[in-house]
Amino acid sequence: MRIEIPRCYDSHSHLLATGQMLSMVSLWDLQAPADVRHLELHPRFYRGEWLLGFGWDQHRFPSPSFPTRFDLDAIFPSTPVAFSRADGHALWVNTKALEVTGLLKPVSEWRLPAGAEAIADDRGLPTGLLIDRAMELIFSVIPQDSLTQKKKDLLEACASYNRAGFTHLRDMSGDESQWQALCELEAEKSLTLYLDQNFTFERAEDFSKALDLSIRARREKHSHLQPRGLKFYVDGALGSEGALLSRPYPGGNSKGLQLWSLEQIQEWTQKAWEQNLEMSVHAIGDEASFLVAQAARQTWEKGVHGVLNLEHAEVVRPETFDLLRGIPTVFHMQPCHWNSDRRWLKEKLGPLYAHVFRWTEARERGFEVIWGSDSPIEKPSLFDNQSALEHSPEAGIPAFPGDWWRPHVHPNPKWGEGCRTVIENGQVVRVDFDDRTVFESTVNSN
Repeated sequence: MRIEIPRCYDSHSHLLATGQMLSMVSLWDLQAPADVRHLELHPRFYRGEWLLGFGWDQHRFPSPSFPTRFDLDAIFPSTPVAFSRADGHALWVNTKALEVTGLLKPVSEWRLPAGAEAIADDRGLPTGLLIDRAMELIFSVIPQDSLTQKKKDLLEACASYNRAGFTHLRDMSGDESQWQALCELEAEKSLTLYLDQNFTFERAEDFSKALDLSIRARREKHSHLQPRGLKFYVDGALGSEGALLSRPYPGGNSKGLQLWSLEQIQEWTQKAWEQNLEMSVHAIGDEASFLVAQAARQTWEKGVHGVLNLEHAEVVRPETFDLLRGIPTVFHMQPCHWNSDRRWLKEKLGPLYAHVFRWTEARERGFEVIWGSDSPIEKPSLFDNQSALEHSPEAGIPAFPGDWWRPHVHPNPKWGEGCRTVIENGQVVRVDFDDRTVFESTVNSN
């Protein structure tokens, strides 16, 4: 079967991080914490003295509990190590990393920002596991890449998306330096993706900076770059139990992390909409998406209107859809997350499982639904989303109506008219960008 997809779109991804992951040690195959002794290390995995890695998941371990710094200390006693979880919402560090950052002390003495958690042992000392905004305490001291390295990572990421079939991308992690790198690549005619750019902020004091950058960037004219608005996180992820739920996770009283108050979310949404900028909000748990919907409704009823993008929206209650009625809301969802999360979703969510992956209900209620990969959390793949959509009904997820690939088409038919992706027999065989071929499979599709 042959499918030709125009303007093939990954609507939620992280371009720079996807390139940067190629310069970190891969932890996707880690089956136990002790397996770090078998990692093959390369100089490119280091940032200064720091060893960086990405992809571990405690649910693959014999005991699905979080790893500790002592698992790393036996192999890395003198090198600071920072290994990110597969969802990007938890960080596993060793004792040396805590020493060099001044964090080898009781967690009660840390100055944790709102929405941050650091796991402590029975003595109150850090175990080496930091969740969501607590990770900033480590990342803030790791050396940053140069502009030249960022451009290299961006180009490598572009090529990886092209190989996966994509010509259009909605990037969720823009900042000043990344925008500069992208503009230089655009001037050099090196980009092979059309990019919808969102500028992110993770601290309240950085909102104004991101807003100003969005306004300035929108005044510029580029063929392949299009600033869209602002993006921020309201909660964490389900796998690390930071997603904000309306009921506790099993075995405790925690409902996850609420990173911002309703008042802050409403204020930021209003200021973005007043500038005709879109607001994009990471909301995975059912209480997180309900919180965002409340803020959007309050803003709308003040007479300030705009576009709301719900990122992930993995668990959504019916009353959230009700609140959003009449507000232009796009659900940017990743069916591929079902492939990864299905092993523990029912156990972790309990009765809330009835509200998981409601892409069909969103569509039936008149909202726009667009597919993404969330790369590098998942690899860029059309077929992982296809597989999830085909098999998730077996687990009680209502089947998505229509062709599986249509939510992968960029909604603007005039932006990148010379872009198409050809699929035959379940593989990408050719990708055209601006009417020139940027990828062609060497495998015989017959």
